[in-house]
Amino acid sequence: MFHTAFIRLRMVAIAEQTPASVASPLRISFQLFWIDLGACASRLRISVERTLDELGIPPARTLNDRIRAFEDIDHGHAETFDALREVGNVGSHRGDNTRETILDAFELYEDAINNLLEVTSDALKC
Repeated sequence: MFHTAFIRLRMVAIAEQTPASVASPLRISFQLFWIDLGACASRLRISVERTLDELGIPPARTLNDRIRAFEDIDHGHAETFDALREVGNVGSHRGDNTRETILDAFELYEDAINNLLEVTSDALKC
């Protein structure tokens, strides 16, 4: 009997205590990395939006508006989220991100999640 295995790749570590609303679109983004970079970047962008939800940033007309509101709270991470928003926009509208750009975005986002959601390295799983 032939059967295919589904491989779940993780581009960065996601801590166990990362909220499902943040982790789920991020995991989907990992799955899309080798299939569709535009969709991969779009899911990463969705995860950023969910992180803002978890941080209590109220909904706004655009993600850019939400990031501007967050800037008053944490300027440094707002800059990171703005860069991730741009990667997501390029992926959604033009679809021409490189794999290197997406990998860099994953690394930036991993740091931001760990800092903002107070995730400790002891809680990271591969």
